[in-house]
Amino acid sequence: MLSRLLIAVVFLAPVIWGLVDVIRRPKAAFVAAGRTRGIWIGLLLLALLAPILVGTGIGIWYLVAVRPKVAAATPTPSPDER
Repeated sequence: MLSRLLIAVVFLAPVIWGLVDVIRRPKAAFVAAGRTRGIWIGLLLLALLAPILVGTGIGIWYLVAVRPKVAAATPTPSPDER
């Protein structure tokens, strides 16, 4: 029982991490990176319902291929804005 729960958490972690990251990033960063925020929110939500390996693959794809580009396009707040 515990091993199944642990496996589920490990495989769902990239999807949940990706979903939280997409929601936290501004839409302008996705536009600047040539990506669409709404599509990634939808894909990651679908990944939660997809078979576990497919869903994990989508989560990893976002974290490895898309997130670095969006993160580079995300403006960093100045010290006055913090």
